[in-house]
Amino acid sequence: SILTPVSCGMRGYLLQILLSASEQAGLLTAGDVDDNLNFDFYVGYTGRIRQAVEKSEPNFVFPDLSDRILVKVEDTTGAHFPCAAVTAEAGDANTSLPAGTNGLLYLFPSFDGLDGTSLALTAVPPGGCSGE
Repeated sequence: SILTPVSCGMRGYLLQILLSASEQAGLLTAGDVDDNLNFDFYVGYTGRIRQAVEKSEPNFVFPDLSDRILVKVEDTTGAHFPCAAVTAEAGDANTSLPAGTNGLLYLFPSFDGLDGTSLALTAVPPGGCSGE
């Protein structure tokens, strides 16, 4: 692609993208990454970014997300339990978080203030949330 400035009068310039002969309109040239599906990659990426930022901003605090726990909330038949209110307790600390409509919850004990040797989880039905 070639970016070419095109005059827009007093408003300045608009960048016009000109496709080269080898490119075609509609060709996907960018995308996204699901950090939860590619968690090891995400942890490596944040580690590299952390090192780079700490050199220039030594007081910047990165949360440690490497201790992620995937919680799957199910009913007694093994079906996912959508939107359950999940309470996590570790010692004197606790936090309440909602499960997704797929019954999944990602818990980050260090980030959520739940450091400790044991973790207790309880789930209760949602108020008015549907899994549909």
